Amino acid sequence: MDAMSTIVKALDKAHHAWKLRGMQSRPLLALLMKFDHGRYLNEASRHRIAADVAAFTLVCSKFWMGDTGVVNLSSVYRRSSQM
Repeated sequence: MDAMSTIVKALDKAHHAWKLRGMQSRPLLALLMKFDHGRYLNEASRHRIAADVAAFTLVCSKFWMGDTGVVNLSSVYRRSSQM
């Protein structure tokens, strides 16, 4: 059994679950991209992750994310709507 494939797919599921809860993690995305290295995820998943990285970078450039590297997007949306 390919252990790296299992790890990458589990990281992708974790990222997707966090995203559905309104949270994203830059370190998780970076680890996912590093481990996948174009080998384990399908093309659609890679495109989704690349889009998430781009959106995350855009959001984080406007809002400080603290030491954890995790942004609660629901609080970011609330803050941006108040501006």
